[in-house]
Amino acid sequence: MADTLRFPVDTRNDTKYEGTITFQPETPQAFDLQSVLGAGVRANDLQNATEQQVDEAEQENFFSKLFGFNGGGRPNANTNQFTGKSNERTKGSGQKCILYLPQSVQIADGATYDNINLGRIGEGIRRGVSEGNDIIETVAGSSIDAFKSAISAMRVGAALSGPAGQAAIAAASETVLGQTIGGAVRSGLQVTANPNTRAIFRSVPLREFTFSFKMIPTSSFESEMIKNIIKYFREQLYPEAIEITGTGGFAVGYFMPNVFNIEMAYRGRQVATKILPSYLRNFNAVYNSSAMGFHNDGNFSEVDITMSFVEQETLHYRRIKEDNF
Repeated sequence: MADTLRFPVDTRNDTKYEGTITFQPETPQAFDLQSVLGAGVRANDLQNATEQQVDEAEQENFFSKLFGFNGGGRPNANTNQFTGKSNERTKGSGQKCILYLPQSVQIADGATYDNINLGRIGEGIRRGVSEGNDIIETVAGSSIDAFKSAISAMRVGAALSGPAGQAAIAAASETVLGQTIGGAVRSGLQVTANPNTRAIFRSVPLREFTFSFKMIPTSSFESEMIKNIIKYFREQLYPEAIEITGTGGFAVGYFMPNVFNIEMAYRGRQVATKILPSYLRNFNAVYNSSAMGFHNDGNFSEVDITMSFVEQETLHYRRIKEDNF
């Protein structure tokens, strides 16, 4: 397979569309288990320690019990499979794919907020803290003052008539009487207090991107290129299994899939905003969505592919300001 996959494969300058989107996978950096355990620790040392700690009769079943598979056996301590080095990966990241820039590209930013009902006590604490008062004293003082004022409000409200008195009693009832009885009082009065709802920032979600492409091959070469592109993305989506020697191919874990560097450009210059390194979350291929024909070589007359990516990490203010993400 070529180092660079491309669609469309068109060399005619008069019809060449110069908007491109490039997908370049990058293998995530993994730590070396030996460096974590110490420079003096080697695979043989690990095996010796295991033999000292585990009875001879348990040796053959040690790793089968550890990872939950049947058949016994243990890994060869003289191989990199035992040490967990990152160079065990076989799926490379040197190949890239260049496709045409699709007609519609959506880049959505957002933040997550929670709705919090502060109530009378919470609002008092919020104001005190925002004015720079001591947090502990503000919380304790507000709680005591709110309880005292609630009792006073009950008394004043009882002496008042009309909505003002009902509102005062409703606002104070939950503080003094608790949620259940206070709710019964408010239900009877048919009046509720202002909950002092506030929006509070919680987090920044991971951004996701979806790209769709319609591929209509004009030659057998382009048909083969489409098949290679589909295989390429499907291979990058799935993780590599970590297998231990002597287990019959049992997967004890997975290497993280490669992340993609995604670049959108027109005539070689960046367009839109940047995208952080992203994992390929979904890949979908639809064959002959609008036609039933085949080419003479047996390939489909058209293929639609849709890919969804999720960024590896979240954005923050400085990355947008300084790095143009």
